[in-house]
Amino acid sequence: MAHWLFGPRLAWHLTIPALVVLALIGLAIGIGLSRYLAASIKADALAHRTDMAEDDAYQHVIRRLSPEDFDRPMTGDRYAEMDRFVREELIGERTVRIKIWNRDGTVMYSDELPLVGRTFPIQDELAEALAGLTAAEVSDLSAEENVAERQYGRLLEIYVPLRFDDSPEVVGAYETYSDYAPVAESIANSQRTVFLALGAGMATLYLALLWVHRRGVRVIAWQAEELRRSEDLKKTYESILSVLGSALGLRDHATEGHSDRVAVLAMLVAREMGVAHGQAECIGQAAVLHDIGKIGIPDAILLKPGPLTEEEWREMRKHPGLGYEMLKDDPFLSNLAEIVYSHHERYDGTGYPRGLKGEEIPLGARIFAVVDAYDAITSDRPYRRAKSHGEAMEEIVRWSGIQFDPRVVEAFRELDKKGLVEAARHGAERMQVGRSLVAAGGGRH
Repeated sequence: MAHWLFGPRLAWHLTIPALVVLALIGLAIGIGLSRYLAASIKADALAHRTDMAEDDAYQHVIRRLSPEDFDRPMTGDRYAEMDRFVREELIGERTVRIKIWNRDGTVMYSDELPLVGRTFPIQDELAEALAGLTAAEVSDLSAEENVAERQYGRLLEIYVPLRFDDSPEVVGAYETYSDYAPVAESIANSQRTVFLALGAGMATLYLALLWVHRRGVRVIAWQAEELRRSEDLKKTYESILSVLGSALGLRDHATEGHSDRVAVLAMLVAREMGVAHGQAECIGQAAVLHDIGKIGIPDAILLKPGPLTEEEWREMRKHPGLGYEMLKDDPFLSNLAEIVYSHHERYDGTGYPRGLKGEEIPLGARIFAVVDAYDAITSDRPYRRAKSHGEAMEEIVRWSGIQFDPRVVEAFRELDKKGLVEAARHGAERMQVGRSLVAAGGGRH
């Protein structure tokens, strides 16, 4: 039994899920970071090119235009003059296409002469520009109506509203296309760098985790063997229980710290009911390990954020039996096995896994049922907010005789009247405070 708890099987059960979780987290981080960088690079490129386009439109283009230029498409000498300026001053290595539109959606000027005089639907970015807003987008020209423009593939397309200095009225729009290839290459390089760095980091982290884990398993196994030969077994035995409880809490973050809180409350209730000190401690130890069987439940079920299917619930309901099998043959843990096996039984016999009823359920499990429910009700869960202490107490009383043993509920209420329930739950050092209270005779003897 101890070999299973502290040996290679436990290492295998914990390492494989850790690897899967680590890989999924790394993949999610990598995808998220690469998308963020791609969006950031794209946004920066759009902003930069938009600033350049607005500068060209207001500092150069509008100064070479007159209101008459927006009444009819440019032809002859007027077109030649504008075209020479555009090719010498504006079109270059990055800018590959320029158009000037009027408010009717007609091309007044284009560096591609056949487009001059054509009228297009006023929509999308052109509509925004004619409404007075600069608009920018990455265009996919593979389906472009103009065959000559398809050769450019993807471009940064920018539309700038045009106004003359003496009027706020928009008279037309200045359109410029810039090559998107350098931006796309920058995005691809950044994404490759992210995934390479993340992959190397995750591999290093996993190897470190594996080394620490294996070393930890060897150390724990050696310590367990030494402890069996030690006269000081009882003290170190309690430490091992605490470590196991912490390990369970680390695997299931939604209930982290739950076992410690429940253990303190369980011992206090047991002492309030007159249970001997040694047996009360045993009940507390069982509370620490009550969910140890969840080690055998796949992470896909245990850590699932949404509701479980019926088949997944059948798997989840196996954990009391798995915990019992893990504990029953160990000479130091077998006295906890029945409590662990019965911690999901209900007083009215509708619980699981055996459907025990009333006093057929071990007293430790009946005590555990009450304190476990109280802690669950007063703790935040992914699917609901925690309820108040008072609401939790009302719910415990409401289910007395149905889910809970009435005698246990009454003892729990007596503890509450003494202020020990909230004190134990909110104490900074829960286990130490609880054990001190028990040792001091927190209940009847």
